[in-house]
Amino acid sequence: MNRIGTRPIETDRLILRRFTMDDVADAFHHWFSDPDVAMYMRWDAHTDSSQTKEFLSRFVTEYEKNDFYRWAITLKKENKAIGAIGFHVESEFDSVADISYTLGKAFWNRGIITEALQSVLRYALVSVGINRIEAFHAIHNPASGMVMRKAGMQYEGRARQKYRSHRGLEDCDLYALLREDLTQRKDGERMPHSIAIDGPVGAGKSSVAKGVAQALGFPYLDTGAMYRALGLKVLRAGRDPQDERAATWAAESSVVSVRFENGVQRTLLDDEDVTELLRTPEAGNAASAVSQWPVVRALLVREQRDIASRIDMVLDGRDIGTVVLPNATLKIFLTADAEVRAKRRFDELIAAGNRVEYEGVLADLLARDAQDSGRAADPLRQADDAVLVDTTGMTLPQVIEHIVGLYRGRVGF
Repeated sequence: MNRIGTRPIETDRLILRRFTMDDVADAFHHWFSDPDVAMYMRWDAHTDSSQTKEFLSRFVTEYEKNDFYRWAITLKKENKAIGAIGFHVESEFDSVADISYTLGKAFWNRGIITEALQSVLRYALVSVGINRIEAFHAIHNPASGMVMRKAGMQYEGRARQKYRSHRGLEDCDLYALLREDLTQRKDGERMPHSIAIDGPVGAGKSSVAKGVAQALGFPYLDTGAMYRALGLKVLRAGRDPQDERAATWAAESSVVSVRFENGVQRTLLDDEDVTELLRTPEAGNAASAVSQWPVVRALLVREQRDIASRIDMVLDGRDIGTVVLPNATLKIFLTADAEVRAKRRFDELIAAGNRVEYEGVLADLLARDAQDSGRAADPLRQADDAVLVDTTGMTLPQVIEHIVGLYRGRVGF
């Protein structure tokens, strides 16, 4: 097998380049100068800084000797080496590789490790010609499993593996990715279709999106619930959702994920199911506040794109057609008169048992309209190629039927 060489792998925000002694020094300095960064090692853990530096230095020699290929991860804007990622080719089977990574904990939830993993996986499978990549992680570390799934690897079950050098065989979770999974599709298989429904608060996006998804047999992704989850995190901490530092803290310290039970989305915050806590006015206002900050939007946009890239899906939000899925199969901008939207929202809140006044709901709605359309990061606006649907004089079934008809006309069935 030929060596890969030193060509960097570049993404929008990252440069992955061959791991050198300079990178060892950079990573060592960064990890131990930042008190908020916890260090993770693939095979060994050291609490003494001198041992760690020696361990990192040994990596370079050992990887060269054993046909490892390793990259340092550098942020383009900050120009920091914040970790390393690579793969090891087994000496007996040069078509199988093992993934490893070393990264500061503070960078996990910004999507950097997932983005880096995806880049290295693609390079190893497509450019180098590896047929299969395997990754093991301890069964008590679900965060690693989440990273692997987001990077496209498939869970294959439990395995016995020498996971750390100072221990024997341990039970591990095994994830794997085949080259054919990345480069081939079954005969006749099409790319996933997506329907993006944007619009202001109270336009009925969630009800319409759920109805369209049900009519077409697609899952429905409530992106607003993901922002509400981060807003809830800020509120629980007693902090101000309008504070950029609080929003950044929530984004970088939280894991927001979704799962589908019988086609219904459940939203998880740090593995806690918070679905039922997200429909209050307080959670909605907090979501609108935290969503104005770029770090929050960057995190959740990446998550939403990843989910929608796998299967047919209906999504609703404020910037699905303009930012999250600019190439969506069908884009809808759903709206209605402000008074009509406020009445719908008022009825929804009353039905949920909330004590509210219509005038207060209308005032909140107008304030959120102004905030959503005036924010600097990804403001609410109609995409140039979106179909405007004004629901002021329409019933919910009529809106759903109209959008389903638009989709069928778009895709030809």
